[in-house]
Amino acid sequence: YEHYMKILSESEIDIAITGDMDEAVISEIEQAVEKSFGFRKSEIPAIPMENIYHDVDEVRYVTDQMDVSQGKIVLGYRTGVDVKSDEYVAMFLYSVILGGGAHSKLFMNIREKHSLCYSINSFLEKLKGIMFITAGIDTVNFEKTVELIKKEVADMSEGNISENELDFAKKFIRNSLQSLKDSIWSLSDYYYNLNNQGRNESVEEFLEKIEKVSVEDIRKVSSGIQLDTIYFLTKKDQLVMNIITNDCLKESLYHEKLDNNMNVFFIPKKGFTKKYAIFATDYGSNDLEFISPFDGSHIKLNEGIAHFLEHKMFE
Repeated sequence: YEHYMKILSESEIDIAITGDMDEAVISEIEQAVEKSFGFRKSEIPAIPMENIYHDVDEVRYVTDQMDVSQGKIVLGYRTGVDVKSDEYVAMFLYSVILGGGAHSKLFMNIREKHSLCYSINSFLEKLKGIMFITAGIDTVNFEKTVELIKKEVADMSEGNISENELDFAKKFIRNSLQSLKDSIWSLSDYYYNLNNQGRNESVEEFLEKIEKVSVEDIRKVSSGIQLDTIYFLTKKDQLVMNIITNDCLKESLYHEKLDNNMNVFFIPKKGFTKKYAIFATDYGSNDLEFISPFDGSHIKLNEGIAHFLEHKMFE
């Protein structure tokens, strides 16, 4: 109970009321609120703004396995742009062009053209400067889907955005925002969130900003986007390999540790006609003593055993 009262005392409480009312009605509502919520408020502690600017040193890979028939991919990108930034409107349009609906690049190229996913979209976490791309896929299409998503993001950073795509995105946003007027709840939610974000603009004012955004504005804002995390939800008991990507070489190393503790590595080489395999083990050379996995006995080898076995392989 003490914690409950502490929350009431120290947390900011907002009450939003929407409807057709005059000043007299507003005054009555204020009096009713004060009477009904008459607990004493202390000084509300300031909450520091989160730092949204992070450089990504290495892309993280997270995998979960569940009893599911369909896989789920989530790619998290750091944009460095939150809702208070002057670049937010361009970033908003960027996300809509990339994965905002049936007209978007992700939908048209990955779902329709390549038939790799059941659903795919992108959206912004506007208070944290993060963009998410989500897709529902057949789990065998994981690598190919991620590869194509990266390609679409890279293409946009190079300015591969048509005026037609920009016009479609602006129309999509315009229709979505104008539909808010059909619901008093949606309007109330929209303006309340604006207040929390420290913004004060009408739907019409925001749409005016949308109309002024150019392809070059979107290209500029896309240059700061960094892939941070790739999450994959897949089926139980399915072999799931960790992926280590080298962006400089534009290659990926796939790694899996088997139940017998053997490490397996794959490096796909598109266009190569030959395959090359290496088997390596910690046996001989500096590794002359080990415990037998069969009976637990301690085994000590003579120096030179690895070199000897190497020659025996080619007899």
